[in-house]
Amino acid sequence: NFYAAKVNERGEIIQTKVSGVEADIVSSITSRFGGTRGLIERYYTLMKVPGQGFLTGVRSGLDGTGDLDGYWFLSSSEIGREGDAASRARAREPLTWKMKRTGGSNSTGLSRLIQPQDFYGRVWNPDHEFVEDAASPMQSINGMCEQLHTLTETIAGRLRQRFALAGILLIPNEINDAAISGDKPRDGRYSSDKVMNYLIHVMTTNVVNHAQGIANIPILLKGPAAVLDMVRHLIMDATIAETDLQLRGELIGRILTALDQQQSAVEGMTDMNHFTAWTVGDEERRIAVQPDIENLCHILTRMILWKELKERKRTAGTIMPWRVWFDLSASSVRSNLSEDARQGFDRLAVGPAYLRRQFGATSEDAPTDQEYVRMLGASMKNPILATYGMTGVEAVLERAATWAKTPGPAPDSQGDDPEAGPGEGDPGSPDDRETDIPRTERPA
Repeated sequence: NFYAAKVNERGEIIQTKVSGVEADIVSSITSRFGGTRGLIERYYTLMKVPGQGFLTGVRSGLDGTGDLDGYWFLSSSEIGREGDAASRARAREPLTWKMKRTGGSNSTGLSRLIQPQDFYGRVWNPDHEFVEDAASPMQSINGMCEQLHTLTETIAGRLRQRFALAGILLIPNEINDAAISGDKPRDGRYSSDKVMNYLIHVMTTNVVNHAQGIANIPILLKGPAAVLDMVRHLIMDATIAETDLQLRGELIGRILTALDQQQSAVEGMTDMNHFTAWTVGDEERRIAVQPDIENLCHILTRMILWKELKERKRTAGTIMPWRVWFDLSASSVRSNLSEDARQGFDRLAVGPAYLRRQFGATSEDAPTDQEYVRMLGASMKNPILATYGMTGVEAVLERAATWAKTPGPAPDSQGDDPEAGPGEGDPGSPDDRETDIPRTERPA
């Protein structure tokens, strides 16, 4: 989530705000299309694929009027008119957001107007040579993507081809006659050879009527007994070469690396233990997610937060220290925080409400004042506190208070008398010992 932060001259955060003008502006940075997460995903997609986008405000009405209802990033193909969007905004001309295309090239689908005051500017990745062109990470790996597509199509075609799936049916020339029952093709035959015509007809019928019982009836074929054993069906090898799979995995890995994506995050972590998976997840957030989020916060700060504060008549000295910043703690810690919460509670670092929340409990599960006193008494082994507020236990407590607490065995015990009684004198005195001889001088 985003929050308002104030930084010093060195860029260190010295203050955060959860209320006030700055906090209200930052809390409004969301989108009606998926909330804050949808806005971040949209920015991430545009930066990785086309390499540019346009930050706009979205109002409740399709004509660009109404209350501000969030923000959104548009690609250049979604801008309705030809030409530079920024120049049209400066000329106070409304833009057209083509939300959906239907029909042919001349048809227009659902669209909405974007007023110039809601056009915040262009967001793009500057190229080192052509600074006016957007630079997408996909441009440098187009060749690898084409190789991956070609290899995938080759493997898919190998699996789908008739030669590998259906094999070859060998029919000897001695079987040269067969009769077709049922519907025939329009021209009466599939092949000039009667046997081939018959087999093709039956196989086609089974494929077309695969959900009916006729598909389960075996193909019947008659012929000379001496050559029936020569009817054979050869199944070809349909396995995929191991080198193709290795090459495909290498291409996917290189593409993910170019896009700052860890391969394990896309292909899964089934071969990792929990600690390795947590480490990989934190590393991915640090390398792939955090730099993009920091760049997004920089954009939102300059285009939205500072702009809104300036419209509220703030001076430059009070505007510049404020930033839109992010918090990834919810996505960078372990999912089970029960033990950490217990340790923090024992060390007086967190309160009971946080501890209950990590256990999945609510404030309604908290003990009442009387229950808390009883729980405290039970932990202290104090019967008075353990029965606090309970009725009908007064007589039991009075009897318990008169119980003798003298050392030694209980008077009514049925066991044998102990050979040694309690010691005499002060604990640790010579009278309390069996002998005054030092332990090192005692006989073994």
